[in-house]
Amino acid sequence: MSMTGVVAPDGLVAATAERVVPSGRVRGMGVFLVLLAIVAALGFVSSVSSRAHATFLLSAPPAVSVSPLTMSVRWTAGALAMLCAALGVLLVLRREQRGAYLIFGVGFATFLWAFLVWAARGAQLNFVQMLVTTLISTTPLVFGSLSGVMCERSGVINIAIEGQFLAGAFLGAMIGSVTGDLWLGMLAGAVAGGLFGLLLAFLTLRYAVDQIIVGVVIVAFCTGLTNFLTEQVLTPDQTTLNSPQTFAPIAILTNPIVSFASDNNGSILVMPSLANYPQGELTASGTLYFGINTQSNNTLNSTYSILPTPATGGNATFFSATLNGQAGPYPASFLDSGSNELFIPPLQPPGTYPLNSNGDYVPQSLQTVSGTATSLSVATDTAPLSFSLLDVTAGVNAGNTAFYDMGTTNSATAGSLDLGMPYFYGHSIVNGINGAQIQFNSTTYTGPFYAIH
Repeated sequence: MSMTGVVAPDGLVAATAERVVPSGRVRGMGVFLVLLAIVAALGFVSSVSSRAHATFLLSAPPAVSVSPLTMSVRWTAGALAMLCAALGVLLVLRREQRGAYLIFGVGFATFLWAFLVWAARGAQLNFVQMLVTTLISTTPLVFGSLSGVMCERSGVINIAIEGQFLAGAFLGAMIGSVTGDLWLGMLAGAVAGGLFGLLLAFLTLRYAVDQIIVGVVIVAFCTGLTNFLTEQVLTPDQTTLNSPQTFAPIAILTNPIVSFASDNNGSILVMPSLANYPQGELTASGTLYFGINTQSNNTLNSTYSILPTPATGGNATFFSATLNGQAGPYPASFLDSGSNELFIPPLQPPGTYPLNSNGDYVPQSLQTVSGTATSLSVATDTAPLSFSLLDVTAGVNAGNTAFYDMGTTNSATAGSLDLGMPYFYGHSIVNGINGAQIQFNSTTYTGPFYAIH
């Protein structure tokens, strides 16, 4: 290890050191990479057919549109296994220890890539969706890890974080359910976690109890206590004690329409029908009109059906839907111009609406599903619903992004129809802004509401 000293302005010596990994650890990392390469060769290469392929979907329309990446499983996994082995041998034999972690990281990444190729064999893997899910799932863990770092910086080794999480989640869910107040539930969860943190600090600092032992005891205590109370208290009365709402997404940008001097009561999105059936089209263009019944080009005629929606609460912007031949209903349905698919819970019978391994609908002939949308604000206000489902794998592989018959169960929620862009093609969809009023068929409607043509 090399170290240089620099005299700081206040007379103290500031030391900077260049970290060098011990040679024994470097060789250990190299051996580990070689073992991973052997696992990849035996598990990911020799066990699959030479004709097996994996397809990675890399698009996230409308922001990114990239053609799917298809590769041979055996050849790709084999090449990655050899690269991983080569990096492992390099770590074992090299004398220079600097940069060892970088080499190890690259080698481990090649193993993960080989694993993903093997896992997606004979199917498609939405790489973008996988990253999104990973970020969502790991965010709480990252916050917990950061709290551990802060505790360590203060001189306390806190391994009770899992117990604090359990206590906070339990009390937050219960208080949020009982009071119906999300902020109060969040505060209760923070207080519960903070109390156990206070207990850890009190025992370790006041009575010098071993920090590791106290942390283990708190985790065990919180695990047992929350499991017991969940079974005895929350489970028998789920509706009252364990049904908290969730915070609505934070608006990144306020709807600019409300700031207009005129034509500020809503918008109308008009999308044409798609001509290229069934392969879809690379892009699709429509027209967005500002205002409702304020100009000659945004006037609603009698062919529109208006669906008022609740302005606040858990059902805000939702309508209820029923589908012919399906159990239903779907009381949390909505129109979603920000999605390129229809997110529909599994339809019956499976023979008519088959799914692939990713949960996508892949019927070989066009299947049309019809039903009715009903307002949750005015039960007499209804609108007909109709959408189509078809296997669009060939169109996706061709790089197309606009389909009117593309649907999936992946990320679909029970009791909800998320009608994405495929529903918009061939329709005019009106979005009335909260508080805005329009006259339609001698009736005054106050937003929010949808109108469908």
